[in-house]
Amino acid sequence: MFSPKSLHNLLHPLVSIDSVSADHAAQDRCNQACLALLANWLDDLGFDCHLQAVPHSRNKYNLIAHRPGLQSQSGGIAWLGHSDTVAADAARWQQDPWQLQQTADAFRGLGAVDMKGFFAVLIELLRQLENAQWRQQHPLTIIATADEETTMAGARALTQELIGQPALAIIGEPTAMQPVTLHKGYQAFRVTLSSRGGHSSEPRPSHNCIHAAMSITQQLQKIAKRLTELADKRFSIPQSTLNIGTLNAGDSVNRICASAELGFDVRPIAGIEFGQIEQWLQQAVSAGLKGYHVSASLTPLYQPLLGFESSIDVPMQQHLKHCCGHSHGAANYVTEAGFIEQLGVPTVVLGPGNIAQAHSVDEWIAFQQMEQALTSYRQLITQIDRFAC
Repeated sequence: MFSPKSLHNLLHPLVSIDSVSADHAAQDRCNQACLALLANWLDDLGFDCHLQAVPHSRNKYNLIAHRPGLQSQSGGIAWLGHSDTVAADAARWQQDPWQLQQTADAFRGLGAVDMKGFFAVLIELLRQLENAQWRQQHPLTIIATADEETTMAGARALTQELIGQPALAIIGEPTAMQPVTLHKGYQAFRVTLSSRGGHSSEPRPSHNCIHAAMSITQQLQKIAKRLTELADKRFSIPQSTLNIGTLNAGDSVNRICASAELGFDVRPIAGIEFGQIEQWLQQAVSAGLKGYHVSASLTPLYQPLLGFESSIDVPMQQHLKHCCGHSHGAANYVTEAGFIEQLGVPTVVLGPGNIAQAHSVDEWIAFQQMEQALTSYRQLITQIDRFAC
């Protein structure tokens, strides 16, 4: 049964907790309060909960919650999602991003779709099954990770011992409830530029870091074109992509710009090596600096993320289609699925909401998507016994 009121009572406190993950320390927040709330709910449902401190993070944690099965200690489903959100430009929102708003057909708030709405649906489903006295034969594991929006440090810290031996892992990222079994890899970079600068009354374009950054951008566009030479038609955007996302430069209009930072990411398909991409980018930076008295360095922001391809077998693919009403597909974005697949657990990305609403002003999730997730997840969780290890 779908109840907007019940889901509001779960999603409202989750959204109200600021759990932003950001590269800049001033915006970054600890996620412990969000995990404590989830742990309280799961503890009431008979889960054994513990926090894992995440190495190489700013005081971040993973939550691992486990409930044994009556019949077996293997099989079942591991459900995973991230507890962090992107930062919000509050001035552009029509509301306080951390105050959940309910409309006639949706919830609005930071993290509503990416991906606190997933946790609200999952807790609501478990409560409904508890009330129906459902007897769980195989283990259930629920994991909430840290820093998915930046370093993926939370997912990197997970081990097979923590996850166990589930028959299936489900990453609840917003897929409009279409099973995703394939996605691209990911690299992110920063180019830092510096020069002696000078007074704007004697402008010297060759010393101007903004001019140099524009020149480097032109070279990066050549790399973007080069990346289109190889295609994988399983993706809606078949080629690898390069996107320039940030440019921060200068401090005064009456100075020759003496510093700048350019940020961009690359999402490669299989067949293009990370090392080759980085070599091309180094060459692009060098070519862009020709004729400039500007120094520049190219720095990876995070460790590269390999693309993901699920190992689920044909019977599981058919079962997912039966439960969700959609065949499996591919995504252009990146998730934590590859880390779980590397631990030997067949993994699929499957969650309520549309990725188009994620990372956006006035982020929202439709009731229809949450209702569909409740129905599909109920079928998956109660019928997983046939796929027990």
